[in-house]
Amino acid sequence: MTRRSSSPELLAEAARFRDLMAGWPTGVAVVTGTAAGHPVGCTVTAVASVSADPPLLLVSLAARSRTLEAIEHAGQFGICVLSAAQRRLAQTFATGEPARRFAGVPFRWVLGVPVLHGAMTVAVCAVQEALPVADHVIVMGGPLWQAEDHAAAPFIWFRRGYWDLCPAGPPPGVLDGPKSTLNRIRFTLKHNDFRGRHGHHAHHRKVPPRSRSAPRRGVGPHRTDRSEAPPWPLAQRQQPHLGNLHSGTR
Repeated sequence: MTRRSSSPELLAEAARFRDLMAGWPTGVAVVTGTAAGHPVGCTVTAVASVSADPPLLLVSLAARSRTLEAIEHAGQFGICVLSAAQRRLAQTFATGEPARRFAGVPFRWVLGVPVLHGAMTVAVCAVQEALPVADHVIVMGGPLWQAEDHAAAPFIWFRRGYWDLCPAGPPPGVLDGPKSTLNRIRFTLKHNDFRGRHGHHAHHRKVPPRSRSAPRRGVGPHRTDRSEAPPWPLAQRQQPHLGNLHSGTR
């Protein structure tokens, strides 16, 4: 593969490129490591699966990152995908003083790597390769240990702000069969409870009474009546603007 050098045109578009990537919704994680027996970590959004056989994932860290230095020295790192309840940790590990990021934060040691309590998904990985690319280093690791909390609620980073999510619909097959109506009610109640616990509020709209003489609009073979509309709209709520979340810079 031929390597192209940076051109003035590309350098001039760096700011616009950041705007482009701000439109990519992504989960938020904290990558952790150990330096001289002390926990270190930073917030990242560039985490991806590389291979399932063998299992490999990658995380992108700034070349000047102190966390990267600790990871390369120890040969191991942790990935903690944050839950909605840990939104403050995302900002703490992104901008807080590196030496104090773990102050008051509950965690435990797994295979010599700090793992945050309350994360949705966690993994401890062995470094397989570290590939320098421009001003970042792509670290590939193979999981040595992992755990998931399926009850935890997710949140994402999108357009420089945090967004909460709730299910867009029930799992496949839930509304099929003779118990479909009962399953729909159960899912709707559970969904509303989810929104209530995580700060979402249903938006109600007053509908004027329809005259008996007024025809029913849109009822036919090409439209589902409003009463049959799915009761699980995607609910999102943007958090206050927090500026750029510099992924893996420290």
